[in-house]
Amino acid sequence: VLVSNGGPAPTYEIQYFADSPSTVNGDLGVAGNENVYGKLTVMDKLGVGTSTPSAKLDVNMPATLNGTDILASFLRTRSSTGGSGIVRIGANSTADLEINSGYSSAGLRYGSYFDFNMVNNNTGGQYGGINFVTNAVARLSIKANGNVGIGTATPGAKLDVRVSEPLGQGAGNYLPLTRINGNGAANNIYINDYMLRESGGSDWLSASYIRGISVDASFLEPSTLRSWIKQKPFDEKIEFGSSGKTLMSIGKDNTTQEARVTVDGTFHAREVTVDLNTSLADYVFSPSYTLMPLHKVEEYVKANSHLPEIPSAAEVKENGLSMGEMQNKLLQKIEELTLYMIEQQKQINDLKAQLQGK
Repeated sequence: VLVSNGGPAPTYEIQYFADSPSTVNGDLGVAGNENVYGKLTVMDKLGVGTSTPSAKLDVNMPATLNGTDILASFLRTRSSTGGSGIVRIGANSTADLEINSGYSSAGLRYGSYFDFNMVNNNTGGQYGGINFVTNAVARLSIKANGNVGIGTATPGAKLDVRVSEPLGQGAGNYLPLTRINGNGAANNIYINDYMLRESGGSDWLSASYIRGISVDASFLEPSTLRSWIKQKPFDEKIEFGSSGKTLMSIGKDNTTQEARVTVDGTFHAREVTVDLNTSLADYVFSPSYTLMPLHKVEEYVKANSHLPEIPSAAEVKENGLSMGEMQNKLLQKIEELTLYMIEQQKQINDLKAQLQGK
């Protein structure tokens, strides 16, 4: 039907009225507006804005200079209802782009008012994920089992983040993995994850993982992080520090370190329990124990300026102090002192008896 809009300079549009689907077996070209009332089937290609469509549906619109153009619009005209509007595509299975009603929650398949859903309609099995792709690489993948991959299309956990860029081989090279930013009113606080090359190399033996906090954009390198924790997989060691300084380490590396816990500063605890590698000093009270005569102790102290079997000040400064060993040594000296006092009291009692007998 050819319909005029009237007026002194009328324009015309073609309108199809069909109680049953109408079929166009070749190309359909209309230089103007076209309204279809009913169903229209185009057996070949349909071009909108182009006479040479290259796909089943080819929409071509001249761009507005510096403007934002809506190329296609799919709208539901009834606003006072729930449910969703769906654009569906398929290739053996189907997927939907779906917008939820903002009027009523009735009939919504997923989410809540005004939500936009991307739906893969395949159900069951391991297939049917959603991928976000740039530069021909899947950057974000949501798999059918709910695993989310960033940098990988095959996530092995609920969140699997992978960086394809290799860590540099030079000491101090680092590779940013993740960064979380929170606005702290006057400043922004970042939580950063890095891979760090501890020393020159190309494998995990010289690499470590470090997580730390930075403020604003001024401390975004591993060496400047305000507070950090570092894990060394080869050394089986965890370090805690700030800026470039290690404040505490737990574990034992594969070099010369002997201590399992190292603290650069004061250690404060409510209680500390120490397991001794030797027996407690109660052996002093054994009848076979040889107690050094006091005059020998005096000679030793005058010559060395410390008690026998106790480390000197120079030794403690160089090697530190073993708390368990020192506590046991002090107990040994207290027990020896107790024996000296018992012997001394016996001598005092003997002198008293002699004086009273006169």
